[in-house]
Parts: sequence; structure tokens; C-alpha cells
Amino acid sequence: MSARRRYDFAPRLEMMPLLDVVFLLLTFFIYSFVVMIRADALSVGLAPVSTGGSPGVGAVQLLTIDAEGGFAYDGEPIDAGGLDALLRDLAADPAGEPLYVTLAAEGTGDRGPVVWDLLQRAERFGMDRLVIVGPPDDAGR
Repeated sequence: MSARRRYDFAPRLEMMPLLDVVFLLLTFFIYSFVVMIRADALSVGLAPVSTGGSPGVGAVQLLTIDAEGGFAYDGEPIDAGGLDALLRDLAADPAGEPLYVTLAAEGTGDRGPVVWDLLQRAERFGMDRLVIVGPPDDAGR
């Protein structure tokens, strides 16, 4: 009589390949979320504006946002109430000149929220003639 070997070929579930696939998917989704929220900032060069005006043309109405987020209209500091009154007056004149908005050249702080607030105020008063320009040209004053 010969001895017979019995092989157990019962189906088994291997966990290691399954874990490899799960970690691969997890890595893929984490990487794709990181790529989705990445934002690149491109510097945009804007031409300087002169507030002096040229012969025969009215002076430019210039609103400057300084490094601390304060406003100055034609070189004079203006508070939030004065800014609202200015936007209301400019919106009331349909044939008026546009309001040029510029960021002061000094300072590197984030003035994005201030600009966003200004745009929302302008929209609230119906002022749609805003032009964003480069830093003021001090030589033209």
C-alpha cells in the first residue's frame, strides 16, 4: 500500500495584495486632493497711473489702498464712512469718470480682503466703473 498525500486546495483570501491596493488608492486620493487645492499666484504688471491729468482732460479719480489696508482718495486719507459716501456719489453720476483703484507700492502685506471688501461695497452702491491699475506714478503729480 502506498501513502497518498492529500493536498488542501481550499480557497483562501490573501490579505496582503488587498492591503497593497487599498494603500495605493489612499495614496492616489491624498495626492489628487493636494493637487486640486494648489493655487499658483502669477504676478501681473500694471501700468502706473498719473493723477495730474493731461491738458483738456479732467484729473483722474484715484483711490489708493495703503500697506495697512487704509484708503486715500486723491492723496487724502478717507475712512469707511467717507468711502461709502464717495462710492454712493460716484454711482449717482452715470456719466462720471471711472474710479481708479491702486495698491500703494510699499508693503507686501495681503490686501486681497481689503480689495474684496471694496468691490462688495462698490457693488452694493451700484458703482460699476472701477478700474484697478498699477502703483501711482509720483513723478506725474
